[in-house]
Amino acid sequence: MSDTFQARAGRRRRAATQQDLLDATVRLLEGGATFSGVSVERIVAEAGVARTTFYLHFTDKHDLLRALAEDRARGIEEAGWRGRRRDDEPELSRAAMAREVEGVAEIWQRDRAVLAAIIETAEHDPRMRELWQGIVRRLASSASELLDVHWAAHPALAPDDPDAVAEAMTWMIERTCHQAARDPRRLGTLVDAMTEICWRTLGTGVADGG
Repeated sequence: MSDTFQARAGRRRRAATQQDLLDATVRLLEGGATFSGVSVERIVAEAGVARTTFYLHFTDKHDLLRALAEDRARGIEEAGWRGRRRDDEPELSRAAMAREVEGVAEIWQRDRAVLAAIIETAEHDPRMRELWQGIVRRLASSASELLDVHWAAHPALAPDDPDAVAEAMTWMIERTCHQAARDPRRLGTLVDAMTEICWRTLGTGVADGG
């Protein structure tokens, strides 16, 4: 019993230390540091742990950033498509679409420093690019589930390849949120524009419904 308790306590300590390293990296990025300019030394100094401790949790700083990417992806999923209660509102209205887009945009604005680091790193790091593309496809899959329900109710409006449309819409939102995060004053305007594009993609002439 004592061994089990000690093992659990050890896991909690390791999880806490890993979170300290993640949080430290976020603080550095939010403070204006670029990811390319952040070293392992700066991260461990900010976290208050030894360099050797860092390598118990991550192989390098890119491994840490990939962990942050997965964490932020879960937040985006819960804010947007996957977090929606389908039973509460089975028919996707324009107002519901606006809430989906706005929820994702708000998360993006809040986590803009981390998400910018992820996207910019993905431009030249193959593993990060593969991970981020997989995350976007995962978000697109959640979107597709909702859109399929809408198109099932309006089959004449359904596109030939609904999954491809959902993926294109998801990439559009990802790229626009990334750019909008640099100029928060335009966020509201761009959220409205993204909502309009998504809603019209569902099929012109469908009743607003809200």
